[in-house]
Order: sequence, then C-alpha cells, then structure tokens
Amino acid sequence: MEKVTPSHKHFLHSFDGLRVLAVSLVLLQHETFLARKYLGLHFAGGLFSLGDFRIDLFFILSGFFAAWRTGRGHESRPSGLQFLGWRLRRLLPLLWVLTTVKLASMHAFDLFGRHEGLDLFQILRSYTLLPAPGYPVILPAWTLSFELVFCAAWSVLLCFSRRIRLATLGLWAVAILIYGAACITPSRWLPGFALHPYFLDFIAGILLAEISPDRKMRISGAAVMLAGAALLIIAMTAEPMLKASPEVVRRIVWGGASFLIVTGLFCWERSKVAFVMPGALQLVAKSSYAIYLTHSLVLFGVLRLMNDRWQASSQFTSLCLVLLAAGTLGIGILVHRWLEAPLQRALQWCLNARQSPKPKDSAEGNASI
Repeated sequence: MEKVTPSHKHFLHSFDGLRVLAVSLVLLQHETFLARKYLGLHFAGGLFSLGDFRIDLFFILSGFFAAWRTGRGHESRPSGLQFLGWRLRRLLPLLWVLTTVKLASMHAFDLFGRHEGLDLFQILRSYTLLPAPGYPVILPAWTLSFELVFCAAWSVLLCFSRRIRLATLGLWAVAILIYGAACITPSRWLPGFALHPYFLDFIAGILLAEISPDRKMRISGAAVMLAGAALLIIAMTAEPMLKASPEVVRRIVWGGASFLIVTGLFCWERSKVAFVMPGALQLVAKSSYAIYLTHSLVLFGVLRLMNDRWQASSQFTSLCLVLLAAGTLGIGILVHRWLEAPLQRALQWCLNARQSPKPKDSAEGNASI
C-alpha cells in the first residue's frame, strides 16, 4: 500500500484492506473445515481454523460505518428510514437471487446436497432474514439476521438525539452483559435474540464512530493494533478454554481483540497516514459481500466433487486447495460485477425515477397526444 496524505474524513482506505482480510479469513476457515470433512486433509495444518474473531470484525465494521454514514458531519446524512432502506437494498437482492438459485439446484441435482431441516418456514426465513433456529439456505447468511435487527434498531435510534442514542446503546450493552452473565443460552427468537452477545460488536463499532473527533487522533494507532494482535494470539493459545466458556465471554475476548485492531487502524489513518489500496484489492473489497455469500456454494460443490472423484497425493491436493481459494475469490468478484453491481444500479435507477418529479412540458405533451 502506498503512503499518501491522510484520508478524507468520510472514507477510510485502510478499512477496505480490513474487509479483504476478513472475507479471506472466513473463506479459508470454511475451506479448512470442508477439506477436513470431505478429503480428510488438514489444509495449511488447520491454521485458518484457529480463532473465532472473523464475524466480530465484520460486525464492528458494520456498526462503525452505520454511525459514520449517518453522523452529523456527513454531507449526505440519511434519515432512519433512508438508512434502513439503503441497507435492505444492499443486503437482500443478491441474497434472494442466490437463495433461489440454490433451491432450484437442490431440486435439479445433488451438487449442494440436501439442506438439513429445510421446510417452508426455513425457506421463508432465508428470504426475510427473520431470526430463527437453524441455518438459512445460503449458510453464511445466518449473520445477516444480526445485521437486520441491528439496522432496524439503529434506524429507530436515529430518530432521537445523540445523547439518547448513546444512553440507549449503553443500556443495551449492559442488558446483554447481564443476560450473558446469567449464563442464559442466547435465543434465536426475538426479543431474546436482541440480547445475543454479537450485538456488542455493533455497539462497539457505533461508539468508535460516535466519539471519534474530526481532528487528528492522538492515540498511537500502531500500539493499539499491536495490543489487539497480542490479545488475538493469547486467545488462540487459550482457545480450548474459551470454547468451554459462555458465549458472552467469547465475544468479549474475540470482539475486544477485533475492536482494538479496528480502533488502531482508525487512529493510525486519521492521525498520520492514509493508504491507497491497489486496484485488485479494491475490487476484492467492493466484492466482499458477494464473496461472502457465494464462497460456501463454490467450496461445498467443488469439494464434494473432489471427494467423489479425486485421487491424488496430499501435496498435490493442497496445491489444488490453494487454487480453489483463489478461484472462489474470483467467482465472488464475477458475481459482484455481473450480478450484484447491475442489480444495485437497476434498483438505484428505479428509485431515482420514482423520486424525480415529472417535467411540466412532458406532462402537457403527453396529454395532448
């Protein structure tokens, strides 16, 4: 990455790099799991299965950008309903298309297997993202239920003053901690779902954006990032103990380490230097949502075929897994460019056309025909 002058106050280039890292780690974690399941191979020695912080990174960034985009200093600050509509237009269209494609393929041929517990309710849940037990048709989309509840809550909070928003977030965090301290298993149904410890990540991201001033940061970003990295390493060494701990403890540890890394990057870029990502990495960052939704379909289908028909040495298979990871990224990028981006442009065009007033002369001309 090239060093340039500090970023514009409404964009953080280094966070693009963090999105690339997060989606790549999620992909490699799932590839490690599926390679063990279908090929009996420990891909990269199981390195990418260590830790449980990848989703925390995404949720913290989501909370941060929600508050950053709707902040007082943003020139295009949307209302609560506008923010919710923007997020739904961003999340749902591609999910609907991929869910339909997978459902059709499951009936046409057995490439993706049979979805366990699939019924009409789970199909409905897969399209609406309603919180519920089990997994949606697109397996990684289970995290989007958290996104939906968070976006709905934040859109409501935007109707109130900043002081009320911060006080409400503080009470929400305290309620989650009390709920978790009581060792109550997080519910998959509302309203108990809103007390899941994952929402601490969103709240942390919002607080970082809300309390950060526009002037240069005085905190050493490098020191904060190193502290986050150190906490990650310590947590990885104690992972067996963390797995036996309550969910709220795991989220505090993994989410806390992720929060330190995000905060460190923010302070570093705001105070000293910004980063311009190479074009290829910028494209991966823009395609991160498409990669996130499609990678499980690609990995699952290819590794099942390899399990049925592949016979090769473990070294050659490891090389193929590396190529598969790169190819999965590439397919996600193609889905973004050929499907997701055109869908977003079409939706935006329809929205603009609906909001644009009809010219008087045009109306008069049509009436005269």
